[in-house]
Amino acid sequence: MFQSKSIKTKYLFTGMLISCLSIVLVSVITYIVSFRITADLMDKRIKEITLRKAVEFDHWFQQKKLIIETLAQDISASGDLSKEYLVKLLKNKIKIYANDISDFYVGFEDKNRRALSGVGWIPPEGFDATVRPWYRAAVQSDSVVLTEPYVDAMSGTLVVTVAKSLKMNGKLIGVICTDIFITEVIKVVNSFNIGENSYALLLNEKGEILAHPYKEFLPTVQGFNPPDEKKWPEYKTLVNILMTRKNNDAISISDYTGGKTHFIFSTIDQNQWKFGIAISQSEYKKPLQILYLGFGIAFLISILIGLGIMYRMIKSMIAPVQSLTQTVSSFSEENLLVRAEISSDDEIGTLARAFNTMADTISNHSRTLETKVELRTQQLKEKNDKIMESLSYARRLQNAIIPNLQQKLGLDENQYFSIWKPRDTVGGDMFWCKTQENKKLLVVADCTGHGVPGALMTMTLSSILDAAAREIGLGSPLKILELVNQRLKENLMENNDDALIRDGADVAMLLYDNQLKTMTFVGAGISLFTADNGKVEEYKGHKNGIGYSFGKEIRFEEKKIPYKPGLKYYITTDGFLDQNKDPKKGGFGKEGLIKLIEKIFSMSMKDQKKVFENEIDLRLEKVSQRDDITIIGIEII
Repeated sequence: MFQSKSIKTKYLFTGMLISCLSIVLVSVITYIVSFRITADLMDKRIKEITLRKAVEFDHWFQQKKLIIETLAQDISASGDLSKEYLVKLLKNKIKIYANDISDFYVGFEDKNRRALSGVGWIPPEGFDATVRPWYRAAVQSDSVVLTEPYVDAMSGTLVVTVAKSLKMNGKLIGVICTDIFITEVIKVVNSFNIGENSYALLLNEKGEILAHPYKEFLPTVQGFNPPDEKKWPEYKTLVNILMTRKNNDAISISDYTGGKTHFIFSTIDQNQWKFGIAISQSEYKKPLQILYLGFGIAFLISILIGLGIMYRMIKSMIAPVQSLTQTVSSFSEENLLVRAEISSDDEIGTLARAFNTMADTISNHSRTLETKVELRTQQLKEKNDKIMESLSYARRLQNAIIPNLQQKLGLDENQYFSIWKPRDTVGGDMFWCKTQENKKLLVVADCTGHGVPGALMTMTLSSILDAAAREIGLGSPLKILELVNQRLKENLMENNDDALIRDGADVAMLLYDNQLKTMTFVGAGISLFTADNGKVEEYKGHKNGIGYSFGKEIRFEEKKIPYKPGLKYYITTDGFLDQNKDPKKGGFGKEGLIKLIEKIFSMSMKDQKKVFENEIDLRLEKVSQRDDITIIGIEII
């Protein structure tokens, strides 16, 4: 035991020893707990990734099964099994699902009937559909089935057959099916990894390899090619564990390279395939190694800091100072009642009494301040509730003037899409439509301002449009725009020489006549874009909007637009064009819009809407929405 005549030295040595032991103990315990938490978090993250991908694949297969299920229901509902009807139906369905399906074919229970194909494929003589694996699997189940994958001899790619039995009045008629190439799934698996030393793999329900970075393990036309014990000794062990366990915990074994690897799999429910991620032990332990290094550095720093602080404190330590220090340390917002219990008449006693006086003053002020804060907080809450209630009501009012294009213009849901996204609860963007006999008028407007001021402008403009349509009809969008411009100026006192009001709106009007097959456009600050076979053309409106005081008369111009089936029309306010996705970069711009339309014009309007919405969400990940956004797309059928 350390011996010294100086109590200060004894306290110093004892304090240092206690400090070192405490830091060591806390550091070791913290590291062990942190190590386990970090490992669990890594496993959880990888499990979530594999599960998310498995769900994506599951949805992909489910879509294919739904197509076959729907087709089988159509055939059963029609009751017509003639060759002419079935071939026609299959061809129509191929056109509808051209992006998903290359052919449909039907095999019959009656062996005197030859199998039918939607693309005109004629089976060879002696072809018996009833002995095919897909036929047998389908007749043994009341639901849609997926066959085992196999390599197509012609394309060399993996194929799965989706099949469903056809029944009439409970009697088996045959089987409807299609072959789907799972190349897309394989590409996703092959390109997927979560780190430098990781890869993804895909196994079927038997544990046979469908996708793997090592090409020799992949199936061929002759069938599956399981790794032998020389190339991957623990492959069978991996499969046995997968086939027998019920959870998706990590499996740690050697992979085909011989290195220790962690495997985590998730099941694709539709066919019980296993999607997995393999990560090498070195990659897996990187965060843990960083954690170990960090704790080592933190431990050394803590020791040095602790020793330094302990040395300085204990060196000058005396009992009254310790007591006062403890009292001061205990005094906080959570404990304002603590007081120093020192009654000596020396400097320490004077300091303690001064502290107690200060603590009394702070305590009294704190109680008074808390009362005032609570009162003010309640007042602010009541005001905020009233403001939010008013905004909510304003939102409902503005929603009332935003039309349902499907109902108002008589459009099919596949003929159009509309996106209306105010920057705030309410906004200055709007669209409006009117139908009179065979004429249909669509108006898109971007009014001055955001929030409540912008919303008031949209309601004013909507009222003016209603009145103009009643007064002069839908004969000419140019006349309607001129009348709306005049009425809006009157409402805003734009022509008053004593006041120059800078409010107004950018407007686009599109009038089409279903009987005459004509399309007319007039714009004020907003352009119209058309897409035809990948070619995008812009029809510019006048550079100025309506309602503003420009010091001169504005003459707008009508433009005749091609009207033909398949042509697609797009109108957007500048909120989408100006929206950036990086604080230091500019907006999307017309050039970006044109490129996006060229990329997606062949999609259905419903899918195009999803693309635009995803683009908007992507741009709002790091920055706030700058302006109200409105996008309208229409296709002539």
